[in-house]
Amino acid sequence: MKFRGILLHINEHYVTFLDCEKQREIQLRNTYEKVVNIAIGKVYIFRDKRMVPQIPNNMEKLVEVEEINGDVFLKTFVLTPTAEVQDATVFATPRVSERVCNRYRECVWSPQIGMVHDPRNLVDDIRGYNPGEYALVWVKYRHGREEVFRVCEGIRRDEYTGPDRISPWHKEENGVDIYHERAMEIKEIASRNGLVPIERRTIFSPSIYVAKKVLNPLYNPDKLESPKYCDIMYNIELGIIRCVQGAGTLGCWYQHGVKDQRLNVNRVSRIESKESVRRVARGQNYRNKPTFVSVKAALLQRITSPIRALDDGKEVELPVSFRFDRKMFEEEEDHSRPRDERRIKANVHFWDEVIGKVDIPHRESLQIVQNADHIRDETRRRTIIVKVYVKLVDNYIERAQMVKDPMVAFFKVHHVRGFYNKRNRMIQNVLNFN
Repeated sequence: MKFRGILLHINEHYVTFLDCEKQREIQLRNTYEKVVNIAIGKVYIFRDKRMVPQIPNNMEKLVEVEEINGDVFLKTFVLTPTAEVQDATVFATPRVSERVCNRYRECVWSPQIGMVHDPRNLVDDIRGYNPGEYALVWVKYRHGREEVFRVCEGIRRDEYTGPDRISPWHKEENGVDIYHERAMEIKEIASRNGLVPIERRTIFSPSIYVAKKVLNPLYNPDKLESPKYCDIMYNIELGIIRCVQGAGTLGCWYQHGVKDQRLNVNRVSRIESKESVRRVARGQNYRNKPTFVSVKAALLQRITSPIRALDDGKEVELPVSFRFDRKMFEEEEDHSRPRDERRIKANVHFWDEVIGKVDIPHRESLQIVQNADHIRDETRRRTIIVKVYVKLVDNYIERAQMVKDPMVAFFKVHHVRGFYNKRNRMIQNVLNFN
C-alpha cells in the first residue's frame, strides 16, 4: 500500500503529509530507511520503508509551502459561497440558492486542502474581494490541533487555473449528497477487513487501543507461545485485532505493523517455499480465517490522536458526529406516511471516517429523532449535526471471530451529547420527551 502527499512534518516517530486528492492531513508511522535530502513541502510517495520524491502534479503545484522558525505555512487558493449575482470576472464562481448559501455561510474551502478555518474573516478583508470568488491566502499548518489549517493572511483575489474540483456548496446545489458520497468512501476503506491476507504491509489507518487484559479467545494451554490474555486494538481497515498484553496505553492511537499468519502461497517463490516449509504449512492452516484470528499488531508507535478518547481505565469512549437524516432511522415503506406514524427501524447506523460503521441502539435512535423533529418544528433548520459518544459493542469479540462480512459494526452510540449546526454551534441540548 502506498500514499502520496506534500510533507508537512516529520520526526523519528511519524510523518505527516497533505493528501491533495483526499483533501486531508494524514499521519503515518515513520518506518522509512535511508531517506536523504528530505524537505518539508516536497511531494513524496510513502511506501512501507521508502519515501520516494515525486514531481508535483497539477493539483500539488498550486500549494506553495514555506517553513519559518519551525512553523509551516501553505499558500493556496480558497473560495467562499454566495447567493448574489456576480460580475463576470475571472475570479467568480456560479452563485447558489439562498438556502444552500445559508448552510455554508462563513465556510472557507480550498480545492487542495478542503475546509479551512478563518475565525478572523481574513478572506473577506482582502482588497476588492467579493463572496463567491477565488482568492490566494496563506494558511498556517497547526500540527496536532483540532483546527489543522487556519488562514493567517489574505493575499489577493486571483483566478483559479488548477484542475476542476467542485466545492461542497456547488455539489449540494447540483443535488449531490456529499455526506452520502463520503459515507461510500468510508465504506470502501472498511471493506478491506475480511479474509484477504495482509502479507507484510506496515502502513494502515491509525488504530486505537480499546481494551486491556482480555481473555484470549484463541488461547491454547498446550502451546507455550499462546498467551492466556491479550490486549485489543481497533482499526477501520482491519477491524478488531489482538496485540501483546501491555504493548500500549488505553485510549491512545498508534501506527503499527502486523504479523499475519495467513499466506498467499501462490506468491511465494520455490526457493522460499523450500526454506519456509513451516511458514507455508501455517499459512495453509490459517487460510480463509478472519483477520481477528490470523493477525496481531506489532511495532506500535504512538501518534497524535485523530479523535481524543475518554477512558475510565476500563472502557474507551469516543466523541464523533454525523448529519441527521430522518430516512436513515425509518423503514423505507414508511417514508410516505405522516411523520408521527413512521417506525424506527431496527438496524440504524452511520459511518464515521475514522472508526467506520457505528450502530445506533433503539433508545438512542428514538431520542435523536424526537430532538431533531423538535428542532425543525421550532427553527425550520434543515442541517442538524448530532454529536454522540460511542463505545465498543458488548459482543465485539464474537463479531470479530465470526465476521465474514466486513460491514459489521464494532462501535455503538452510548449517549447523545447534543445537536449542532454546520458551524459547530450548539442548537439544543438533549431533551427527554418520555
